[in-house]
Amino acid sequence: MLKTYRKTSGNDGTIVKAEQLNLNEKVEETLKKYPELEFGVVDVKPYPDGPFEVLGFYLGNEVVTKSTWFVTDIKGKHWLVNDEEFKNNYKKVL
Repeated sequence: MLKTYRKTSGNDGTIVKAEQLNLNEKVEETLKKYPELEFGVVDVKPYPDGPFEVLGFYLGNEVVTKSTWFVTDIKGKHWLVNDEEFKNNYKKVL
């Protein structure tokens, strides 16, 4: 569930809606909930038997990890923030 946060770093005090992504959901459910995300090959590992493709979610060039936050500003712009950066730079609005 998206909650409201205020950016505490910098001087802008930007208000955003954010939610930590749950990668335990089915792919279809995640894509329905976050249509801005894409699902596909995010990495290729070389192996003697041939390359191993790693599938996952991404937004532009940013890859979703288990501690990624999905953030949307009031203008509808979306971006991903890692957990540590989010905890250091955003505060929940009561």
